[in-house]
Amino acid sequence: MAVRKYELIVILDPVRTEEQQKETLDKIDEVVTKYGGTPDRRDVWGKRRLAYQINRRRDGYYSVVYFDAPSSGTQVQAEVERFCKYSEEVVRHLVTLAVVGKSAGNPALDREREERQARMAAAAAASRGYDRRPRRTEEAPAAAVAAPAEGVPAEAAPAMEAVPAEAASAAPVEGAPSA
Repeated sequence: MAVRKYELIVILDPVRTEEQQKETLDKIDEVVTKYGGTPDRRDVWGKRRLAYQINRRRDGYYSVVYFDAPSSGTQVQAEVERFCKYSEEVVRHLVTLAVVGKSAGNPALDREREERQARMAAAAAASRGYDRRPRRTEEAPAAAVAAPAEGVPAEAAPAMEAVPAEAASAAPVEGAPSA
């Protein structure tokens, strides 16, 4: 018999103590086992600010409960949803099928995420010194142009001859129409 993996995201009432919230999560595990499922693990995110008020509450106690259930029936999912719907401690809930290979704790995806973060950090480090404004181009001093490169013998370096500006502008360009 095939087994499906489910994720239950629960927002619990933050007014209750942590012990009462733990008891509520234990009751959810009991419902899962009673109807043929097996509770896997819990991720407790703790108290967080809600995006919008729910029943005049600004905060909620977030938890994610993972469980397995046989694929032959959806009785486990339905009973968990029924429990959450009628429980006073649960502010909001959502039961979804866990995407195998995409859920938290997959070593292959963790390695890919680390490699992607390393590439992004390297790209950010490389672009930190990059200035997007156009730079002014300045002509190099004549001494730097005439000097041979380091490690190159003077005989091998081509001789640079200074051409006066008037002579350069007066020289005709090949293929250009004459005036």
